[in-house]
Amino acid sequence: MKVARVVFLPDEKSIEVEVGTTILEAAKEAGITLESLCGGKGTCGKCRIIIEAGADNLNSITREELNLVKNGKLTQDLLDRGYRLACMTKVENITANEKIVITVPMESRLGAQKILVEGLEKELKFNPLIKKYFIELPQPTLSDPKPDLERILDALKSHNVDCVETDYKILAELPEVLRKGNWKCTVTIWNDKEIISIESGDTSKRKYGLAVDIGTTTVVGYLIDLNDGKLVSVGSLLNPQIPFGEDVVTRITYCIQNEDGLEKINQVVIGGLNKIIDDVCSTANIKREEIYEVTIVGNTAMHHLFLKLNPKFLALSPFTPVLRRGVDVKAREIGLKTNPNANVHVLPVIAGFVGADTVGVILSTNIYKEPELTLATDIGTNGEIMLGNEDYIEVCSTAAGPAFEGAHLKHGMRGEPGAIEKVNIKPGTLEVEYSTIDNLPPKGICGSGIVDAVAQMFLAGVVLRNGNINPEIESPRIRRNQNMLEFVLAWENETEKGVGDI
Repeated sequence: MKVARVVFLPDEKSIEVEVGTTILEAAKEAGITLESLCGGKGTCGKCRIIIEAGADNLNSITREELNLVKNGKLTQDLLDRGYRLACMTKVENITANEKIVITVPMESRLGAQKILVEGLEKELKFNPLIKKYFIELPQPTLSDPKPDLERILDALKSHNVDCVETDYKILAELPEVLRKGNWKCTVTIWNDKEIISIESGDTSKRKYGLAVDIGTTTVVGYLIDLNDGKLVSVGSLLNPQIPFGEDVVTRITYCIQNEDGLEKINQVVIGGLNKIIDDVCSTANIKREEIYEVTIVGNTAMHHLFLKLNPKFLALSPFTPVLRRGVDVKAREIGLKTNPNANVHVLPVIAGFVGADTVGVILSTNIYKEPELTLATDIGTNGEIMLGNEDYIEVCSTAAGPAFEGAHLKHGMRGEPGAIEKVNIKPGTLEVEYSTIDNLPPKGICGSGIVDAVAQMFLAGVVLRNGNINPEIESPRIRRNQNMLEFVLAWENETEKGVGDI
């Protein structure tokens, strides 16, 4: 097996890869995450790198890279200066003792994103599945040698609780727990039927649940106090599966083409959820073991990858999932670091890529109860539209992420520091006011900025009803570029160095 050494700067990370490996794949193995909105197809132009040494060991400039020069996403000058696309650049030859040295510019790196974690709240009838009971037990004697568990079950009957199941994991520790607490303990019951925890002393007020939305791009977890239903803390991060593919089809393809692909993708998302668990528990100053219930939503692909279900046939017509119904599983069985006996409930999916996240939208908006025809939208990397009422609901799914994350825009980007997120255009003068994430110089525009810009351009008369820029308006902000009109939101002297006009 022939291998080459690739060094990434300025990280000073080095990795050995086989001939035929792309620089994008090598970067992923080295733990460096690059932008790749097109999933490595060479069409978005976001994964730019600079070849510092070892160019003779790489393939020639590809047709895809030359096509980007034609459509303005790349320039011949950049290619001449050693810029390439990581997804199109492959290791082809190996020269003894020669390293391939790559610089990864900041604009090509996947940075921290601004993630919306708050929204409107609605009143709900709060009825958690987790209940805790503090009980005091009589100590066993020669005349009353009743077993420990039966002693607890009898005491629970005074609370009108008649459990039929007990998680076997708690039985090994039960004798010590009862005696340590001097026969005073707190029993945690799930769904009025199973004992999932027994703790010394009175911990009846310490009970929490975690609601998680596993998005294709972002993962968000909400810690809920199960005493009153109030939100305690929120944690979020980029979906750690992104290095395996920006979109669901690319990730499924990775699982199909790599023997350990499903295992790897499953483990990184479990690791990401455990990071969120650590974050929300630290913020709320609680123990992880005090989380007794977890609810998970996500599109069908995220649902399958979280549960480590084979997603192969989701990507093939007729796009069949492994199952549709909801799933209940113990936290310890899938590696979540909450209370090991906590119940993890994954909402059901609907069909194709329309998954548990859409079920969550339907339940939370109550459109299934509305007499009037109602429209609900969920715009994420995958977008869903729901139309219906109390009689029937139609749902469809589409890939919204590429449109709202700028895959086909020269300056399009995710919601990262430096992205234009808000735009206001003054009618008449066409002066532009904008704000960027973290108030940094603009280096691109993200989804919310795109929506704002198009709406503001329409209101200012710059964009006509047919979607074209009005050619009759005279303004330095409206100019012709390669036989097309464009509107300048930010001038070069305002933007990050090297970005130019946006």
